[in-house]
Amino acid sequence: MLHLHLQYFMEASAHQSTPMLFLMSTMLVQGLCVRPSAAGLRRAGLARYHPQRARTLVAAAIEKSCKSSFISTGTRSARRPDEPALLGARWVTEEDAQRIRYGGGELEFLQLEHASTADWARVAHALAPFSRENRLQRLQEILQKRRGGIHLVLENVADPFNCAAVLRTAEGLGVQHIHVIESVSEFRLPAEETSSASRGALGNVAMGASRWLSVHKYRHSFDCYDELRRLGVRILASDCPPSESEEENGVGWETQKAREFSASPIDEIDFPKGEGVAIVLGNERRGGSRALVERSDAAFYLPMCGLTQSFNISVAAAVALYAVLSSGSFPQGSLDEEEQVELLGKWLLRDVKAAKPLLRKAGIEFVDF
Repeated sequence: MLHLHLQYFMEASAHQSTPMLFLMSTMLVQGLCVRPSAAGLRRAGLARYHPQRARTLVAAAIEKSCKSSFISTGTRSARRPDEPALLGARWVTEEDAQRIRYGGGELEFLQLEHASTADWARVAHALAPFSRENRLQRLQEILQKRRGGIHLVLENVADPFNCAAVLRTAEGLGVQHIHVIESVSEFRLPAEETSSASRGALGNVAMGASRWLSVHKYRHSFDCYDELRRLGVRILASDCPPSESEEENGVGWETQKAREFSASPIDEIDFPKGEGVAIVLGNERRGGSRALVERSDAAFYLPMCGLTQSFNISVAAAVALYAVLSSGSFPQGSLDEEEQVELLGKWLLRDVKAAKPLLRKAGIEFVDF
């Protein structure tokens, strides 16, 4: 009976259907948990044993039945030959791998912003065994489909549901980088989107998309403009032709913008291969600011055939991004491998419970995490 309890305990733990039990078993084996919780011992079928005896039994069960790439007797075993290689494996030296497996050595302090590709590769290498196998595989598959060279800029988008819908659209199309300007309106998601309990639920607009995107925020439009120029991307700002009522009243587009309207339909714009692009979308009512529209490399608009004046911004984002992607200049998998490795490390940092103590065991600590 005891063997059955232990076998169930370890198999469930190894597949992480009960991740807390898995962590408890690791702590038991390493002797880090002097007094295991009574509830944990009961669930493992070990309540009647002294804690020291329980540690011995769990260690024996791990040695015998844990056959995956998770921790075995306090060390991490090698990945199975049929498992796909982990992203960034070539940046992890043998010395790093040994340190991650067995611990020891001096603790290395890092900052999230300044961590190198090799640092993120070590983070992914240390945390990957604690992510479910199908989950890890899914994350790597998605990263290998991400598109490089395309950026989406949102300037003073006010409505939280519009913000959430645009993020979901961008993430679904494989766009990784979102630049948010908050000079007038704060970029906010609906309250339920920020709840970890409801994130990804059917009632949510963004479906948890913001977790997987790189969102860069700016207090001023000029700051965003300077960053886009530093990145060397072509800036295309959305603009709208004046409506009939604005032209008749004489207080519309020309009065507000003080310039000539010169935007082109987006389907007439060329997107050369190898040239990055930033698509700028403005406020739901005012559109893009003069600062960005006049400094952009070109302005575009979305042709409409109906009586309504404009699309909802989430629809406009979908139409504009799809037009850009249809050019074929931003295929799936065009995101740099270095950035894929960094994203995998960051995703696992958020996704794996107890990531901080696990990294400390591997000799890594982020001082700002």
